[in-house]
Amino acid sequence: MATPVELRCPKCGTRLTAYTLYPHITSYTRCPQCGTVLPFVAPRDPAPLYSWEIYPGLYPPTPVPRPPDPRRRLALLALLLAATLLIVAVGGIFAWMGSDALRPGSMTIGGTILPSTARGAWVEVQGENGFYVNVSAPVGSFSIPGVPYGGVEVSAGATGYGVTQIELFYSPVYSSISGSPSAIQIGLSPANGSSVSIVETTPFPDLENFVASVWSGTGLLWILAALTGAGWASARRDKFPLIVVGGVSAMGAPFVLPILGIEIISLATTVSALVALPVGLVVLILAVPELARAQPPVESM
Repeated sequence: MATPVELRCPKCGTRLTAYTLYPHITSYTRCPQCGTVLPFVAPRDPAPLYSWEIYPGLYPPTPVPRPPDPRRRLALLALLLAATLLIVAVGGIFAWMGSDALRPGSMTIGGTILPSTARGAWVEVQGENGFYVNVSAPVGSFSIPGVPYGGVEVSAGATGYGVTQIELFYSPVYSSISGSPSAIQIGLSPANGSSVSIVETTPFPDLENFVASVWSGTGLLWILAALTGAGWASARRDKFPLIVVGGVSAMGAPFVLPILGIEIISLATTVSALVALPVGLVVLILAVPELARAQPPVESM
């Protein structure tokens, strides 16, 4: 039985009645006034919500949704958990370093002045908490005990030579130069007038700056660990937007260290943090296709 459908031509405005034998699919008729081809379907209850329901013949079939691969979910869970634990551990190591650096203590600053034949040699040491000592070094060697841990500025000079200034940092957890602080070699250059050569061996001028940098890195690492952990929790419920955020956070963790200048403090810890970079990349490779597949279809205007 043919179903009548009342239509109005969108081009000329003519009202007409069309008939279809198939009320659930798109049918076509032609306007008797202007000849425009009009696609139509019979009205139904409830009313259609989307344009592809009104004109199903004009749209490609909707792909059949499929659930995420359970093996992919297990891989994401394992990778995000490993990255979270790694970042937390790296942050914990730096938190311990910052705390241990505040331990009270002192050291002996000493060494030799080159050339050893320089006459009238002297050494000046400035350290934390207002520490200051100026001594002569007639035989080219010096030793100054009781220098507090932290930033140390050692200056040396002699008759006919310029001043050499070395900026150092020593603490129980990090030293800016290799070897013992009591075996420093300071080379002087001949100079007719007063000239100063500055040698910087550390980006940390004092203990306060060192601890602030280390603890800032700890805080940022733990924030990224929390975001990575949120991605791990979301992987259990297949929430791929948060999984992608977790993967990006894992990839960003190694970059916190060089940004704050603390990657030089512990080479082993820095190398360990780099492992999070490929782990986060694999998470993105696994999660981004699922995220794109889970997006709702865009409705045509």
